[in-house]
Formats: sequence, C-alpha cells, structure tokens
Amino acid sequence: MSRRCVYVGDASNLRRRIRQHQRGNVEASALRKHVAKALGYSLARTRRASGGTRVRIDAPDPKAAEARVSAYLASGTWRWVACASKEEARALQWHAIALLDPLLNRDRREPALSAALDAKAAQLAAATPSGESVEGPGVYALFHMQPPGAE
Repeated sequence: MSRRCVYVGDASNLRRRIRQHQRGNVEASALRKHVAKALGYSLARTRRASGGTRVRIDAPDPKAAEARVSAYLASGTWRWVACASKEEARALQWHAIALLDPLLNRDRREPALSAALDAKAAQLAAATPSGESVEGPGVYALFHMQPPGAE
C-alpha cells in the first residue's frame, strides 16, 4: 500500500505551522479539525466573552481525542517546499492540491498556469521528505498509509 496525500497547506512559516498542526488543537488548525471529524468526533463551538468562537472536540475526554489526532498526524510523513514569498506559497498551494488530490482539502481552486509552480508542486510528491525544516514561507503536505478513521 502506498502513501496517499491527506492534506496540503501553505504557510508564512513552515516550521511553525507544521508544529501547530502536530501539537496544537482543533481551534488553531483546519487540518486537525478535518482529521478529528474523520475520526468520528464532532466539534463544539461556544461564544467567548470577547465575541470570538471557541472550538473544541466534543468528547467525554477532549484531551484524549486531541491526543488521538496528534498520534495520527505524527504517524504520517510531512513534506514541504520553500517559497520566495507568502504570495508564491499561496499560488503553489493550489497547484499542489490539483496535482496531489488530497483527501481532506475541501477548497479546490483552478491554479494559474505556471511551469515553475507545477515543478515545485511535483516536489511534494517526491519519495522522501524535503529535508531540514525552514522558517520561511512555503507549502507542506501530509502523506499517510491510511485515511484518518481507517485504523
């Protein structure tokens, strides 16, 4: 069985964003929200006094549910490609989503035609992770042997 692309995202700081997905909570990560839902959890939204919305996993033990999401993310393979700017990362994200057809990305846009971005998007499908993590902008992808919830 081969690894399948689960999610593609862009970031202004790749290292920080991947860590946020791996160690954060569903409130700060669309990827974690999608994985939690795929694992069978529902999300609870409550109003904060400040007017914002708090999002948590609606489970008897939300910390255990977050740990299960973290375990799934940790057992996958992360790949990334650095970009020169946040704008390039945003454009590259759509190329990568079109090329890799990730399981959990809901938003699909037609990428602008660009051979350079097509080549960078293809790097995400490489057989090995992209090496050292970078602090700057870029696009990341999570690959996994199983879709979330298939364990």
